[in-house]
Amino acid sequence: MWFIFTLFILFLFYPLYKFSLKKPAYTVLFFFVAVLLNLLFPKNISFLCLTQVAKYMIFFYAGILISKYEFYKKLDSWLIFAVFLIVFACSWMVNAPQIIIAFAGIVASFSLCLCVAHRLPNLFSSFRNYTFQIFLIGIFPQMAVRFLFAKTTGIIPYNTTYILLYITSILVALYIPVLIELFDYVYDLFQCVGIFVDQYKVHVRLVIAFAEGFQVRNFRELVNIISGFPTTHSGYHLN
Repeated sequence: MWFIFTLFILFLFYPLYKFSLKKPAYTVLFFFVAVLLNLLFPKNISFLCLTQVAKYMIFFYAGILISKYEFYKKLDSWLIFAVFLIVFACSWMVNAPQIIIAFAGIVASFSLCLCVAHRLPNLFSSFRNYTFQIFLIGIFPQMAVRFLFAKTTGIIPYNTTYILLYITSILVALYIPVLIELFDYVYDLFQCVGIFVDQYKVHVRLVIAFAEGFQVRNFRELVNIISGFPTTHSGYHLN
């Protein structure tokens, strides 16, 4: 759960963000410093997730600027989407710095969402009300898909497996949190009509079924797999 700790540290800089927005010169200076941190900060400092803080501060601050100055209103254009999609593809092919690839991809994705939302407003209706649950829970089913990918490598052709599981990882990250939330709604509904379900036992049984399905020997090993830590079982390594 490194990303939650990283976000916590980033939020601690709130007074500095607020001060930097008082004058354009301060804003430019802070933005430049954040870019330098992304490019030059050591990549192997795990203490307090400082490497991740330095890496993602520029994106966090850019989000503040986009919201404050309403830059997002200028991205509602198919032309903007096409331009940044080309920039993203070219940057990726020439192995440009990750910050350029990331910014181009984010802008292209955001522009595409804005363009599509106006024409198909109900496209994301199946999960748009569950973004917080997706943020908190979505990574765990993705780790299960990652584990499945590691287990099938060498058995099924790599390209076929990768494309299939890549799409699957997106879908499970979106809809398993939604299903969990709907399960809680059903649980509350049962209680309202006098039907009591031991929710804890249901969750434990789900974990046990998952462990048995992937032949995991104990709960710690299951936690290690979901968390992305290396495990000695069957000799595979998920990092």
